[in-house]
Amino acid sequence: MQIQTTLGGEPDLQAQAILGAADGARPAHGRWAQLACSVGLAPQTNVVLALSGGADSVYLLHVLAAARESPLLAAVHIDHGLRGAESIRDMEFCRDLCARLGVRFVSRAVALDPSPSGLEARAREERYAVLAQEARRLRVRTIVTGHHADDALETLLMRWMRGTDLGGLASLARERSLARDASLRVVRPLLFQRREEVRQWLQSWNEPWCEDSSNSDTRFARNRVRHVVLPHLTEQFGSGALANLKAFARAVESLESNWARATEPIAWSPPATSLCARSVSNAHLGGRLPRAAVARLPKALRRRSLWRLVLEGVGCAPRRALLDQIDADLAHGRCARHALPRGWDLHLRSKELVLVPPKEVLASAGPGAWRSRREVQLSFEFERSATVASAAEDLGISLSVPGRVNLGPGRTLLATKVPAEPGRPIERNPACVELDWRACSAPLRVRQPLPGDRVRLLGASGSRPLARALADMGIPRAERGQILLVLSGEQIVWIVGLRPSEHARIRPTTLARLRLELSREPDASVNPVEQSNWI
Repeated sequence: MQIQTTLGGEPDLQAQAILGAADGARPAHGRWAQLACSVGLAPQTNVVLALSGGADSVYLLHVLAAARESPLLAAVHIDHGLRGAESIRDMEFCRDLCARLGVRFVSRAVALDPSPSGLEARAREERYAVLAQEARRLRVRTIVTGHHADDALETLLMRWMRGTDLGGLASLARERSLARDASLRVVRPLLFQRREEVRQWLQSWNEPWCEDSSNSDTRFARNRVRHVVLPHLTEQFGSGALANLKAFARAVESLESNWARATEPIAWSPPATSLCARSVSNAHLGGRLPRAAVARLPKALRRRSLWRLVLEGVGCAPRRALLDQIDADLAHGRCARHALPRGWDLHLRSKELVLVPPKEVLASAGPGAWRSRREVQLSFEFERSATVASAAEDLGISLSVPGRVNLGPGRTLLATKVPAEPGRPIERNPACVELDWRACSAPLRVRQPLPGDRVRLLGASGSRPLARALADMGIPRAERGQILLVLSGEQIVWIVGLRPSEHARIRPTTLARLRLELSREPDASVNPVEQSNWI
């Protein structure tokens, strides 16, 4: 590792005058308001800064620390453990610099496979995951990075050479939401600055920074673009070549912005199981949207929308071949199931698109199985053998009226009796249903599905297997066993969060109503600081 600094010599007075560093003022005093406004960020916004120790992030640290608005909340340094003693020195440099500037410092270590294949992408993914964790822990919604104009040019050329649709040629955006958490945004206030400009500013302040030795390793594609391709373009076509590339990227970005406005309303709705089979902590995973909303678009917009929807839902963009397959099935009206990155699935149904998370993702996001007040947990699988059905009467938790049952983290089922006032609308939504009191006179129980269950849904002419009813409602097979049922005796009267039954519908002769209501609250087991992100 090299620590770069200017030792002696006259500082650049013109730069000092621009940045307000003259006459003993702190370096970059007042600069943050200008940079923040250039990317549409309020200068007072609290931020988490990704601090590597390199010139770009060190420059931003000085700018934020000197800001009149004092917005900086924390600087997060991430050690991938790939450079041995050099990594340790980088961390110590960042720690000492933050101590000198009075900035909160957080250091996190992340273990990575050191093999060069895909290393840059894996490291980037881990960095953003850690930054998101720290931002949520600190209740901050904005992450600031030191990406500058040279980074944007390198990204543009790499995407171009590897092959990309038009959207990829827009290069780095000044602001974007994190794929796995749309409430967090990443802002890049230095995209208008060149790499050497940033270094000149630091030298004018006599401020050191760290040079990462791996940045000169041409085994990595970005380094080859930085040290070979860009200098060659400048040598062959003059300094205007890079300016022309930036102008091209801005033109594509403008076109992309227009397209984005046309496709922005297309977004995932909560999954069908968000109320009926999920806890608060995993209710947002996956989603669904009308098939026609995407299929009716022109091909270019359709592909762009699919790419964004997969990226937002899964946290990883689909490869071109996969995108081609999905787009072809949509265009030709085919129903299909596509395996997405990270174990997710995309189901193309006749009327909707359904994004299904893998079981392990649902499990890691929080428990979905329900528990009674006596902490008795049921774990009956929907596909169990029929021998379990003989014990059906011993299963489930009784529900008194009035009364309640704790369904697990964040969910409570309430039961009350209400008068059937003439003309009063019937309460009926996914979280609340009203039924005929007399039709529910048998003891009420709450349980999960069992083999052989049948149901006659509201408006249906006859009963049918519950498994078929859940499939037709778009409930993924993996989650059908977590659906909850309210039974009156042996009659299913409500599939919780989904549909009531015809058996207990309110009729003109109804004298009283049974109201069943699903209440959602934050998980009590979740760290209160992180909990705010889900509310």
